[in-house]
Amino acid sequence: MVLSIRRLPDGLMDENMFRKEAEFLSKVKHRNLTVLRGYYAGQQQDLRLVVYDYMPNGNLATLLQEASHQDGHVLNWPMRHLIALGIARGLAFLHTSNMVHGDVKPQNVLFDADFEAHLSDFGLDRLTIATPAEASSSTTVGTLGYVSPEAILTGEVSKESDVYSFGIVLLELLTGKRPVMFNEDEDIVKWVKKHYREVKLLNC
Repeated sequence: MVLSIRRLPDGLMDENMFRKEAEFLSKVKHRNLTVLRGYYAGQQQDLRLVVYDYMPNGNLATLLQEASHQDGHVLNWPMRHLIALGIARGLAFLHTSNMVHGDVKPQNVLFDADFEAHLSDFGLDRLTIATPAEASSSTTVGTLGYVSPEAILTGEVSKESDVYSFGIVLLELLTGKRPVMFNEDEDIVKWVKKHYREVKLLNC
């Protein structure tokens, strides 16, 4: 078994709390989520490591970039459909477990050896925020282009903001257009609506 080891920022959480949260996350298991296989909490420089299964086929952002230069040969429509279903199923499982992802984006969709999609990086806020006071003052609510307007305004993520982010990922998966490609007066949502009204959606 090949594993992937990730080092978290130093000194952000008490060791006992880190172990408790890591144990909780290790029990969150679904075929479309990256499963936490192990962790390490050392006293040396507050070292914190998390261990996941290695995903050999990269992430959706890279795959979409490759597909944009290959006329659809890398990423055909049946494959796009399966990827969308995989993300949706993983996200739905998190939500039924009363968890919020908080940063749904193509870079956080990883592929195993069979090109099955796995939603990654969920729950990392539980491992990197030391206290409830720090959590409430955090302004990190996602990634530009994918984060929902209400999350930006309130500074809080929710299941609803996750669904919005998934919608943006879905539009990008279907059109190949990145949300940050647009100017201030137009985003990917407005762009799709415009083409829909003009009956040009199949040409997107």
